[in-house]
Amino acid sequence: AGGASSSGSSDAPPAAPRPSAPPRPGGGSRVPYPLVGLRRRTNGNYDLKSSTVDDRDVTRPELLSRVASYVSSLAARSCRDSPRGSGDCNCLSILRGRDYLVESVAHDCLDFAELGHAGRKHRAVERMRAGGSSGGAAAGGGGFAMLPLKYETLDERWIRAAAASSSGPSSPAGPDLGEMRDVVGRAFSHRICRSAFCALYNIGADKRRSLLTYASGDLGSVRHGNAGSRNRSARFADAHASIRASLDDLTSRNAHLRDPTSGDIVLPPSTSKRKWYEAWAAGQGWIVRKVNTKTGQYDRAANFDLAPGFHRTADEARAAGDGGGRVAGV
Repeated sequence: AGGASSSGSSDAPPAAPRPSAPPRPGGGSRVPYPLVGLRRRTNGNYDLKSSTVDDRDVTRPELLSRVASYVSSLAARSCRDSPRGSGDCNCLSILRGRDYLVESVAHDCLDFAELGHAGRKHRAVERMRAGGSSGGAAAGGGGFAMLPLKYETLDERWIRAAAASSSGPSSPAGPDLGEMRDVVGRAFSHRICRSAFCALYNIGADKRRSLLTYASGDLGSVRHGNAGSRNRSARFADAHASIRASLDDLTSRNAHLRDPTSGDIVLPPSTSKRKWYEAWAAGQGWIVRKVNTKTGQYDRAANFDLAPGFHRTADEARAAGDGGGRVAGV
């Protein structure tokens, strides 16, 4: 019995493989943004240059086709945001199967990418304010911004669809005008979530936070990225002015060495940038120190020695008495 059982099991057909679970709508790898490194050429075409892409002389129709494919891929997926715990957001589902909306969004995305920094900021803030993000409360919900649309593109598609409809049944099949009118009307007031908006305009987390501040109208709280930078402090500005004055003095002292043909000043062979820097530092009150005499690498300025007659702080200079002390510069 045992042998019969063994024989029967060996002759049985293999079990059918278990069906795999359908992919999650929002799963998969991130779709690459097609407009990174965009630069317009003088002939009207485009170059795309980044760490992963190096395309040259791409025509506008071809680039719009790439953007439309990117927009369609976003519409086919669920968004990352889950407003109010209602599950995956599908705010871009209005684009599915409607190439006239996808084309309009693609044109707007390309126009946005071609704007300058200020233009992109104003365009994004305008969309966010219209979508309900003026207070920033909708940052995680479906009402973050208006769906980006280029209205002129929709007008052109409507005219073509109307002309095709009036041409009779022999014309190529196009969108139903009644449905198209209804969908476009809803698209004008359609709001999308934060994830969809940032994916369409390629906006990162830091830029999104600053745009939210602008959209709320609280421009006083916007802190510039260079605010507080020590390179922007008054001490460094004074040092830069001192360096410029020293270079101007070097130029004037060697003006007689100016080449009559090129206009350049040919400095003596004994002049070097290192020697000039060490002389300038000495004038600021520091004796530079090298950590590698072979390469000429200098130590940190905090480890420089004080030149005679200089002090590190104003208190030390006052303590020297009789005005016998100066405070060293940067």
